[in-house]
Amino acid sequence: MRWCVPPPVGDGEWRSAVRRTVVSAVAVLLLVSCGSAADPDPEGPWTIVIVSDSFALGSWPERWAALIEEDLGVDVDLRNHQRSGFVDYEAVIDEPEVRADLAEADIVLIPPEADHLRRACGPDAGMACVEPAAAEYAAAWGALLDEVREINPDARLRSAIAWAWVAPPGRRDGLRVFMEAAAEVTRQHGGVVVDVDPIMTGPNRDEEPPEGWTDEYGHFMRGGAQAVAEAFHAVGYDD
Repeated sequence: MRWCVPPPVGDGEWRSAVRRTVVSAVAVLLLVSCGSAADPDPEGPWTIVIVSDSFALGSWPERWAALIEEDLGVDVDLRNHQRSGFVDYEAVIDEPEVRADLAEADIVLIPPEADHLRRACGPDAGMACVEPAAAEYAAAWGALLDEVREINPDARLRSAIAWAWVAPPGRRDGLRVFMEAAAEVTRQHGGVVVDVDPIMTGPNRDEEPPEGWTDEYGHFMRGGAQAVAEAFHAVGYDD
């Protein structure tokens, strides 16, 4: 089990025109720190099943699948059960089609639903609300992952720490507490968590994404989509 985060780089690098090169280097370093991206006995096709909020919007899941295809020489069947807005994951995984897909998955990606924190604490709440809300969500997250594991105990589980780039700087610390609580639970369930925040907001998580990396709603575009795809690809396949 691994918890993969991009290595730190200087602030200037993240603001410079070479940020795409830096992110590519991040992906290479993740490979070194998180294991080889080559499966010892690849067989295809591979099935990736995504259950997600709008984190999985845009082209990055397809780019991730393409990287795996290139890596392993196998076909990848991507089944993206993304939902926009506030997502009730329990209801989604109870849908017959989603449940059937999860049972067939080689990789399952399911990131936490950050809107739970916004609903629980509102826009101006401090840590006095965030910490118990994070603990409550972590317990519910564990129950959800238990159900995913019941459906498919062998799938490689992936998740993310995300959404700092859409939060005002003053609220990013609270969001991180929330995300890290869920991440720890994911690790306990044998999953790998990719920390997307430093890719988008720099090593101190206090910057904004480069121009053109996200749309007005914070969904990944172009360079952002490629960077996220590379980060998920870099964690490899051998859990």
